[in-house]
Amino acid sequence: MDEYKAFLRDLGVSLPERRLDRLASRVARELELRVGNTITDELTDEQLEEFEDILAEAQERQAQWLLKHYPEYSEVVAEEDEKLRHELTKAKYPAVVIKHWHQAKS
Repeated sequence: MDEYKAFLRDLGVSLPERRLDRLASRVARELELRVGNTITDELTDEQLEEFEDILAEAQERQAQWLLKHYPEYSEVVAEEDEKLRHELTKAKYPAVVIKHWHQAKS
């Protein structure tokens, strides 16, 4: 999340620390959502059920499963992160875009 806070500051987002933390957290959740959507579209139903079963387990276990069943995971994360950052970089008001993501899913 600190990485996104720094990124937002670099984009000129000037907010109190607490609000910046919330925005950075929303960016991280948006990345998780985008990566999750990409991955679930490509998993078989059986793989999806198996992965859903381990979601409550430790992140290390989830990462191991993804590396075994979806070796492109790291590339997907990097691609989606790049797209997300590009979208925010192009935005005149990045904070508004981030808030819109959150509202669109609520």
